[in-house]
Amino acid sequence: FNLAQLYLVSEKTRTALGVFEELSRMKASRGTDPETDRLQQSVVYQKIALIRARQSEFDEALSAYKKALELTPDSVESRLGLGDVYVRQGRPEEALAEYSRGLATAPQNIAANFRVADAHLRMGHWAEAGAAAAKVLTLDPNHLRAHYVRATVLARIGQQEEGERAFEQYRKLEAEARAQADQARDIVVLNRSAATKLLEGHPEEAIGMFLKVIESYPNAPAHYLNLATAQVKLGRHQAAIDTFRKMVSLGMDNFLVYRNLAGE
Repeated sequence: FNLAQLYLVSEKTRTALGVFEELSRMKASRGTDPETDRLQQSVVYQKIALIRARQSEFDEALSAYKKALELTPDSVESRLGLGDVYVRQGRPEEALAEYSRGLATAPQNIAANFRVADAHLRMGHWAEAGAAAAKVLTLDPNHLRAHYVRATVLARIGQQEEGERAFEQYRKLEAEARAQADQARDIVVLNRSAATKLLEGHPEEAIGMFLKVIESYPNAPAHYLNLATAQVKLGRHQAAIDTFRKMVSLGMDNFLVYRNLAGE
């Protein structure tokens, strides 16, 4: 399973599929709990279905999701995955039926509630779409796509002013989400650049770069951890201690921080 997962995240999709399918034919070890075996098999079929769906092999994806549901009928993930395949096939009624079954199993599941809202929207069921989107927003007030569904419904039913306010809120949340994504990308790029300097044997330059990143993004723990690593490499143990203590004071107090602090 771990090998197949590694192939999957490495974009070696066909190889991953082959390993998952081989795994699906394996028998459980002697003494394995039958319920555990069913759960494990169901997860494997979910993975097979996901890959098949990504490759637009919809019949095979449907078959794999249905096999997963035979093993674990209450699996919300399999219900939603099956519904998603129906959507891609242009079968919204069947998709809605699967989403609704998943929702009946887990009424507070945000993904299931949103899928129901989206399916109703696709079919022009404005009242049902609006009600389902409202349920999503009670569970997650910042759910971007649920805000879009709600705004669309309001516009469709003639509540133009309220719909425009809803669209304005959606655009605001979308801009915030985009800004957060841009910041996350910037942080990764800056960290990699500084870490490269450290690995190339230029710790002083790396420290300077990490300090500049911290100045720009003071609440991102990766910078502090990398800075402390550079300080340790230079033998500046008190400086490293101060960095780790700073992380603790900012609430970045995980195991790795305490382990390194204790070492210093």
